[in-house]
Amino acid sequence: MTGLDKIIEEIIADAKKEAGAMLSQARRQADEIEEKALEEAKALAASAESRTSKQLDLIKEAFESNASLKRRQELLEAKQAILGETLEKARLRLLSLPDDEYFSLCLQIAAKKAEAGQGEIIFNARDKARLPKDFSKRLEEALPDGSSLSISDETRSIDGGFLILYGENVENCSLKSIFRDMRDEFVDIAKDALFRGVS
Repeated sequence: MTGLDKIIEEIIADAKKEAGAMLSQARRQADEIEEKALEEAKALAASAESRTSKQLDLIKEAFESNASLKRRQELLEAKQAILGETLEKARLRLLSLPDDEYFSLCLQIAAKKAEAGQGEIIFNARDKARLPKDFSKRLEEALPDGSSLSISDETRSIDGGFLILYGENVENCSLKSIFRDMRDEFVDIAKDALFRGVS
């Protein structure tokens, strides 16, 4: 299990607690809307005695359907909010890792993203200032055969992670970019873990 997988599992566990509370609140609100809609349907049915039974059934069905739709929409919005918060917490947690864990994660990412040939790795100013002394050596050892990256003197304004330059080509390995590119995969993992058995 990689460091990223372990961190995501911990964040998902924390988020499960929050998800339960948020979903309970969303369910209560949705139940209140549904109950109110049913009361309105009953009131309309009582005041419309002169209408045919079929018309009353249609009105009641329409209100019940509307209440059910509102309930599903509120639950979906609550789930999406929880997932968005979970992903942002995961990204922020990676940014606040201790230096040794953070740069070990950077090495894992570089090993996966590096291409054959000579390139440069560019960090933000904060990360460049705290690079471990042996990072260059560890980086070369982590890279696949035929790939070589030197640490650039430049810095870039990125949240965390790094960029890899191969001449004019840039491989964006910033954490924001990685989370954006892997959002669907993260969402599927988080949805399965947070909402398994929840409707």
